[in-house]
Amino acid sequence: MDLPIGKYPTWHRKSIKVKNLIWSFSPKMAIRFCRWEDCKSVRTHRLPKISAEEADMLILPGGTAWEKGENKELNPLTKAFFEKAKPIAAICAATAYLGQLGLLNNLQHTSNDLQYLKAVAPQYRGESNYVNTMAVTGQHVITAKGVAPIEFAREIFEKLELFPKDYIEKWFQLFKNGIWSE
Repeated sequence: MDLPIGKYPTWHRKSIKVKNLIWSFSPKMAIRFCRWEDCKSVRTHRLPKISAEEADMLILPGGTAWEKGENKELNPLTKAFFEKAKPIAAICAATAYLGQLGLLNNLQHTSNDLQYLKAVAPQYRGESNYVNTMAVTGQHVITAKGVAPIEFAREIFEKLELFPKDYIEKWFQLFKNGIWSE
């Protein structure tokens, strides 16, 4: 699935390759590489060929597959991002996946609920670093509750420095509260 990406103001300075993970019902996964400017498909690779050096951030969407352990083929890639201190962003049940891998134990994080996280990820040991908030960035890992997609997006925009901070705040106020300030 390709995600439509709109045009952004000309002061956008960063050149970022957008890589969309394409989920399917087959056991094989693929990454589609797009150019940020127009998101035209450039090339597609099977998951094992992707390395952490090729991407600016790994974004893990929510869904029950994380709770069921159905995405284990992502373990090497996720661990590589973590070990190289490259940004990882996880929302909803994907936060439990990071907990299952032990990646949340020593940094600030959130999830749908602390008890949920402990139940779905029995090996999780990061309770003292849990923050009961909508979204938080701990070191290079962004986590968010499933009900916080706007806060999640804001953390991603800030981490990647996609826009100036004041514009990100205006964007957040518009999509969260329906208010745009000049």
